Amino acid sequence: MQFLARFLAPILNRPLAKFVTYALDLGLGILIGIFLEEKMYYWIALPGVVSVFLYVLRYRAHEYQDRSRVYLTTFELLLLALYETCHFDHSHGVRCTFLEPMNQRNGNIRLLQVARYSFDGTRISSTSMSTNQGIAGRCYRTNKQQYEQKIDGNLVQHLIDNWGFSRDEAVSFRQDRRCYLCTPIVYKSNNPTSNDRVLGIIALDAALERAFSSQVCTEVFRFTQYFNSLIADRELHTL
Repeated sequence: MQFLARFLAPILNRPLAKFVTYALDLGLGILIGIFLEEKMYYWIALPGVVSVFLYVLRYRAHEYQDRSRVYLTTFELLLLALYETCHFDHSHGVRCTFLEPMNQRNGNIRLLQVARYSFDGTRISSTSMSTNQGIAGRCYRTNKQQYEQKIDGNLVQHLIDNWGFSRDEAVSFRQDRRCYLCTPIVYKSNNPTSNDRVLGIIALDAALERAFSSQVCTEVFRFTQYFNSLIADRELHTL
């Protein structure tokens, strides 16, 4: 049910939702009636049953979307809290971003930007990166915090030479970035036969070299427990 709700949510919330629902009611009822020996009373009763099913499904679709918005807002509030806790200078252009690993159909994993806070209101982009690219990719692969304190020269060339990006990908990055800090959000398995799992990445970047002190690195680590709890709660209520 949850999978169907997630799949149909964008459709069932359109202005033509009633028409789609009634069409499905009638069509499914007739088809099932024909299948069940063409008895006329099935044609009458089954559309009502299907209508109830679609009503529940539509309710679950709305519920899923509303819950998703709540979780997204909470991620953004956590990033805001992290920003304020670290007392960043606004002139340093610090951005705090939450990245989440997403499985692709081809079996690869990409890191998708989910939420961000920055003082200038910069929003997340719709792009994603391979776990084989960038400092965030290295953070994901190693399960360890990664800190690039200083970037000399041209950022585009730096990303191409050191982090595995193509030129087209590199030019899409904000060009005034001069340091990056990525911290993994790790689920620690209690089962000795299971490996720890990276649930996400807290990525900080700034327009100033060496913008993140050891205290900031420690503070970000502390915040991973809050993200870990929120992700676990989301998985519990959406699967």
